[in-house]
Amino acid sequence: MSNSISQVVLHLLSKNGPQTSKQLLSHINGYRETISHKYLKSKVLDNMKNQNLIHKKIYRGDSNDPKSSKIKPLWLWNINENKLMKFEGKTLANRNFFFSILFV
Repeated sequence: MSNSISQVVLHLLSKNGPQTSKQLLSHINGYRETISHKYLKSKVLDNMKNQNLIHKKIYRGDSNDPKSSKIKPLWLWNINENKLMKFEGKTLANRNFFFSILFV
């Protein structure tokens, strides 16, 4: 797994909130060269999940809205806040360098 892709994923989740893997992929392609959806799920997101940096939650819509019961549930990636603080402490210098390159 590329650290730069995982840092972009963490940045996007913290900036935009919980997202599906397809939503993440559409945002990542704006930051980096094109990567496949399979690579994102099998290498990047699964590895980050194994490190407890992110986790999946199911979103079923509003229970008061009758239309939402017909909507297919969404599995959204969320940030694990406790683990992220430790991760950011270790990679703060790398992250600042990465984002300075990214947004120049």
